[in-house]
Amino acid sequence: MRQQPKTEYFEFISEVNRAKTDFRSLQREVVTIDDEDVEKRAKEGKSLIDIKKIEIDEKLVDELLQNLCPILKKYEAFTLSEIQHLMKNREKIDFANLVRSVLIGDLKDLKFVANQLSLNSNLLLFIGLNSAQTLMEFYVEELGDKIDPESWLKGNCPLCGSFPAMEKLSREDGRRILWCGLCGTQWRYKRITCPFCGNKDHNSLRFFFTEGDSSLEQNPFRVDVCDKCRNYIKTIDERKMPETEIPDFSGENINTLYLDILAQKDGYESPTHWMITSSEKESV
Repeated sequence: MRQQPKTEYFEFISEVNRAKTDFRSLQREVVTIDDEDVEKRAKEGKSLIDIKKIEIDEKLVDELLQNLCPILKKYEAFTLSEIQHLMKNREKIDFANLVRSVLIGDLKDLKFVANQLSLNSNLLLFIGLNSAQTLMEFYVEELGDKIDPESWLKGNCPLCGSFPAMEKLSREDGRRILWCGLCGTQWRYKRITCPFCGNKDHNSLRFFFTEGDSSLEQNPFRVDVCDKCRNYIKTIDERKMPETEIPDFSGENINTLYLDILAQKDGYESPTHWMITSSEKESV
């Protein structure tokens, strides 16, 4: 995907979000929420929905695809030939399976389809991820008031069960807040614990900034790593940001790609790093 100038990028994202808003409103006509199952899962201390059982309407995904393609062409996010090739072959794609593979974070099927149809895998991921995120945002609207973000205290998302994509230390009291890159839910978590494996040994939990950074006291961005499971998560320390500045996780997740590169260079991994590949020039 072509990297765009910052202003152009934000215009691009704004148009994509408008297309997703229309798609989200249409979910109300096709998605049925099992209230009894939601209540049961809540009582059992599980995330409110089981993403493996989510209903996915292929026609709606195809409609979102058709709404997104003109935007991708306008901003030259992908080449015209790549977009045209996708549209030409879209009837051969099982979009329900595509979105489901993104929801569960298993991209093997997506890669297989891209290879079989000679499609740009990042373009396919862009459609699948935006469809999945919009579907999840619908569930947030419907079930968000059933979540207590202060008492969940688990490493996975209280709504969809996904691992967090980023986190922040709150400006008010330094509380650790995790953010789900799939549905956008935020929730509180323990300070000295790995959200991925539950490791509490402070000797194997640490963080780092950028190489050669001489202004660590002012740098609000860092990487927290666990030497037990070898996973990492990017952190925003709000206390080091201007009081008027409210961090946008989606934007900062992309803007801090350099931290992903540093962490991966040192041998650490992120279960959710693939979520930003559709916004940068990388392959899945």
